[in-house]
Amino acid sequence: MMGLTCNLTLTIIVMYYGGLDNSNLIPSWALHLSSILYFTYYLLDNLDGKQARATNTCSELGMIMDHACDALTTFIFTMGLSHIIRSTSPLYYFMLFSMTSIPFFFTTLEAYYLGVLRLGYLNGASEGTIVACFFMTYSGVIGII
Repeated sequence: MMGLTCNLTLTIIVMYYGGLDNSNLIPSWALHLSSILYFTYYLLDNLDGKQARATNTCSELGMIMDHACDALTTFIFTMGLSHIIRSTSPLYYFMLFSMTSIPFFFTTLEAYYLGVLRLGYLNGASEGTIVACFFMTYSGVIGII
């Protein structure tokens, strides 16, 4: 839930300063804060499951809540990211949303049917987060992409 709060906060900040129609430039401090909040989400999302398994407090309800928060985060972060890259086209938003939600859907489906989440050394969740944080920080230093 804290990770979802981080993503909701970064999206609200970006949408507030960028404007609902993406007409305003987002301040660099807001982009840096967005990068920090998204990386915080990433850390919290990875650590809560490991902590629950280490302390033997994991449950089916916890797993469902984690996946539900991740699904909401996919949608919320895509809205924020589309503002960061200043996309005004619904087609670009749909493509961006598809690039984030389709892999999440199939990974969750695979985990449900196989009973285990198998991610390789290189996976979209980890590398995608690092790339998104890099571009948010880059945009804050250099300017909007």
